[in-house]
Amino acid sequence: MVAFFIFTANIGFISLLIYWLYKYEDASPIKAWFFPALFLKLAAGIGLGLIYGFHYEYGDTLNYYREGAKFAALAEQNISTYISELFTAETAHFDSKYDRHPRALFTAKITSVFVLITNQNYWLSSLYFSLFSFFGFWKLAVCASKIFDNKLAVLLSLLFYPSVVFWSAGIAKESFAMGSFAYILATALSIIYLKDRLQARSVLLNLLFFVLLWKLKYYYAGALILVGSAAIGIYYITNKAAIIKKSWFFKILITLSLCTVIIIGVSYTSPNLNLDRVAEVVHKNHVIIVNKTEPEELVRVDDLEPTWTSLVKNAPLALWTGLFRPLPGDGDGVLNFLVVIENLILLFLAISAMTSIWKVRKLEYKYLFFSGLAYCFILAIFLTLSTPNFGTLVRYKVGFLPVFLMLVTVPNPLIKKLNNWVFSK
Repeated sequence: MVAFFIFTANIGFISLLIYWLYKYEDASPIKAWFFPALFLKLAAGIGLGLIYGFHYEYGDTLNYYREGAKFAALAEQNISTYISELFTAETAHFDSKYDRHPRALFTAKITSVFVLITNQNYWLSSLYFSLFSFFGFWKLAVCASKIFDNKLAVLLSLLFYPSVVFWSAGIAKESFAMGSFAYILATALSIIYLKDRLQARSVLLNLLFFVLLWKLKYYYAGALILVGSAAIGIYYITNKAAIIKKSWFFKILITLSLCTVIIIGVSYTSPNLNLDRVAEVVHKNHVIIVNKTEPEELVRVDDLEPTWTSLVKNAPLALWTGLFRPLPGDGDGVLNFLVVIENLILLFLAISAMTSIWKVRKLEYKYLFFSGLAYCFILAIFLTLSTPNFGTLVRYKVGFLPVFLMLVTVPNPLIKKLNNWVFSK
């Protein structure tokens, strides 16, 4: 009886959250797509649990739940100890497999909150994770649909592309990380392009979401700080000073100078982002993954060494791999086949978009376009070199895939034609 009551209460609360989110954006030009997109996201989270629970019978999503259940058990024994560990401790009070993995441990702590309120129900916990992710993506999609006239591109990139939906749903780091990322990006775009005012509540939410993003995926956050700060700085400097606005020489000089300063600043935000250690950290992770990876799943690079010279040498292959592989001949299995199909579509979209990319320099959002491109290139290169495993890369790719999809669909003449046909009815 108690279990039924808790289940019903959670379903009711989730329904209220969905109703609030639906009513929150009454003026949304894509509101008709809210429930199809929401259903797909929630189903993806359940699908993630089914695949890893019954097909593979192992995986991070199951481990997060199990470790979260251990924290929940601690709460039932001593709530003050649980709260202390939740907010302050860097290692678990009990024997945890994540003691030396702070980001995974933090995910387990988040999971424990939902394990507690759902009476240890994995599937209800999954719905909460997926709903948080959808919250961020929906806000970004609504904002982007008001900025760009290509609504189909927005829907495809943020709400309906299979890999984006699947790998940012369910009990996983990416659900909270990408939900936070999308919300932060939506806030920035609404201020710059929609001239919205930043309210105190929004400031607090963005600070909270940035902390979540940093603790879960600090490299996503680092790339976002680097590219976002540079783009905003360049946008305002080049548009305020007449001599800079008219001269490409000064624009390039300001861009290089500002990027250098920001890169140095970002390098001090984390030991792993320090310029003296980046090559070493990438190489170390690369070796660990190579030793654990089967030959058919391995991304082969040219003798990677812990030097910047070696990183630059391997950057072109890493960029190509991060953006478009696996392709036919890379890996095997049903899931890999589906990803290959997706990547062929992505490659087609990128090629077809090139015919109109030159027009972007005349548009108002040209700074947004090129900064987005920089963000994708940075993550594609460093994620590929540090995790040369096709299976892992497919999951990590969700950190930049929504942005890259926007870049190859918004200015794409084929998607524009489809958009006119779909939204003219």
